[in-house]
Amino acid sequence: MNLYSWLMTFFLCVVWPLGIILKFTLSDRTGNIEDFSPLISFYLPTIITQLIILFLIYLVIKKEEVGFKSVGLGKFKLVYIADAILFQVTAWYILGLVSSLLVKLEFIEFYDTAPLLPQSAFEFGIFLVLCVVAAVAEETAFRGYLISRLTRISRSRLLAVFLATLAFSAGHIYQGTGGFILIFLYGLMFAVLYFITRSLWPCVIAHFIHNAAKPVLSHFFQ
Repeated sequence: MNLYSWLMTFFLCVVWPLGIILKFTLSDRTGNIEDFSPLISFYLPTIITQLIILFLIYLVIKKEEVGFKSVGLGKFKLVYIADAILFQVTAWYILGLVSSLLVKLEFIEFYDTAPLLPQSAFEFGIFLVLCVVAAVAEETAFRGYLISRLTRISRSRLLAVFLATLAFSAGHIYQGTGGFILIFLYGLMFAVLYFITRSLWPCVIAHFIHNAAKPVLSHFFQ
């Protein structure tokens, strides 16, 4: 690993999660979510941030003189779509069971993310763009890139998966403590899918399905 690899790993594993945590713990969460348009306060900033991260990973990979195959983005196969759907259905079932248990614990918080859902056709279109960008960027960053680099550093795949998933779930702290726990579990399942299929594409597809499912169903069955 060169200097750029170390800096990118440090950014994804430390700077990024700490920045997200500070943003949503030091600010007025209710005002941030409800008082502003999700397009301006959430969609566009997130899309821009994710694209910047994806571009930085591209630059680091180029400096390492390896291709996107090194982070799991090899040749796409149609079977990955079936893998993603099967995984997502299973994941929803497991997350539903865990969520039901967490709800019974009074000290576990779940923040309402409904105000972040699109309210117009234009917002719906931008939201789908966000779903695509987030799926590609987050899976590339926290599964494909971070796990492989942390494995090299720690020489432990289990520790690498734990740290990368912790950083990934910290980026969703706006969903509350309960949401953080569910996303952490979800991230672990993504890591298993990545190792089983040896490709990041099923993770990207499943990630997109998860993010887009609720607003898409609400849009067409309104």
